[in-house]
Amino acid sequence: MHLSHLMWFHNGAMANGAAWPLHDCTAEQIAAFAAAAIYFELDDIADLISRLEPDDALSHEYWDLSSPFGEDASLIRDALRCKLAEAPEDWG
Repeated sequence: MHLSHLMWFHNGAMANGAAWPLHDCTAEQIAAFAAAAIYFELDDIADLISRLEPDDALSHEYWDLSSPFGEDASLIRDALRCKLAEAPEDWG
């Protein structure tokens, strides 16, 4: 479930800006996005989610965090690989 929440946030942020959940999601969904980032040890992304602002000022920061080498979601892919190796039991 964490991966789906993280990718839901990521895809929305890439398409609509980091503030999109403030307009389209419940507080519980936003909390699930942050919990997913924490599960994958993406603390900077979890922190950013906790600081979302309606003016979308954090979009560029998110884009830089999630794709540091110009590859979309490269940080998320790396975190997924680590979590698969670290906790394979979480994946069925």
